[in-house]
Amino acid sequence: MVNDIKYALHVLPSGLLSGRKSYIGNGMVLDLIQMEKELEEIQKLSGEDVSKLLKISDRVQLVLPLHSELDILHEEIKLGRASGSTKKGVGPSYADKINRMGIRFTDLFDEEELLSKIKLITNYHSKILPDNVDISAENIFQDLIRLRDKYQHLICDSGAELEEGLKKSENVLFEGAQSTLLDIDHGIYPFNTSSTCIAAGASLGSGVGIQYLNERIGVIKAFTSRVGGGPLMAELDYTIEPGKTLQAEGRFGGEFGTTSGRPRRMAWLDLVALRYSCRVNGYTGLAITKLDILGYIDRFSVIEKYENTKGDVIHSIFPARLSSYDEYKPVLRDFTSWEKYSKEEWEEMMRNGYSSFPEKLKQFITYLEEQLNTPIYLLGLGPERELTFEIKQLEW
Repeated sequence: MVNDIKYALHVLPSGLLSGRKSYIGNGMVLDLIQMEKELEEIQKLSGEDVSKLLKISDRVQLVLPLHSELDILHEEIKLGRASGSTKKGVGPSYADKINRMGIRFTDLFDEEELLSKIKLITNYHSKILPDNVDISAENIFQDLIRLRDKYQHLICDSGAELEEGLKKSENVLFEGAQSTLLDIDHGIYPFNTSSTCIAAGASLGSGVGIQYLNERIGVIKAFTSRVGGGPLMAELDYTIEPGKTLQAEGRFGGEFGTTSGRPRRMAWLDLVALRYSCRVNGYTGLAITKLDILGYIDRFSVIEKYENTKGDVIHSIFPARLSSYDEYKPVLRDFTSWEKYSKEEWEEMMRNGYSSFPEKLKQFITYLEEQLNTPIYLLGLGPERELTFEIKQLEW
């Protein structure tokens, strides 16, 4: 939410909405058609042409229309093992990258080599795609040339440009997508995405050395939500209370997938998953969002640990084997919530400082810091940017 306008970004960095120079790094797979639509939508909503602030890594892999078709087909083939993909072609694009047959942004500038690569990809995937799917190499080539001509001025070596700024002591914010439990290595396999989502991915996905990642902030909600399949501890039915309120409430829409539009599955905050996330990411601090939504219900819970029938307990080591989840049950800690406050009431509290916040909220924050052994930097008290409260000053 910026100036009372809601933006839904899929491939563009959110820094564009702050008027900051922003980069799409090499770790992404980029759908140039989707990027074009988002740039046009931002200009329509804000009146600003933010493309002048955007740079794209020359090494970023491109998502082609046939990747979306493959995504749909793969989900159908996997049946009960479907990952809950958004079907936007992300997984198949990463698969082509790993198969060393993907197309990168820099490839668009050698037309002969580009057409050769497109023919390789279309020939390879024609073996599995139905005959009614158009995978014309010539059509793909012409679409990419059009997009290249429109956005060729955005190409850069993202790592080199970012390091140049870092050497001048400029601040750089690396924005990660998805979540730890959707990470291809450390997430709930196979119900995850196809990329590296942990903090180290900021270095891998941008070309910037790890020595610059001096603050690693984990962004979490005050409860858990998830789109797609896979296990979810202490899952709540979002058609009845309290799951219904947590799923539906909140200004400017509730819990629905940004890309898919599907209702998100709901659950209580999972401290086992959070301790695991703190470990693999090496968080220096946390930002907790949607704390205002807990004020819509009288009581809420968190998962303190997992326990099985043998008395075995899990505090922070997240199970790697999918079947292990069935062996454990969540052990809950209950809390009395605070009141439901308006935007104006939250703003008044923010002006008066953290001491004026509800006691029950402050007690909950202290409890989380103790349980996670990690300080909490930011509190999200609503969708608007002005309702983000800094407990710890970040810009030093």
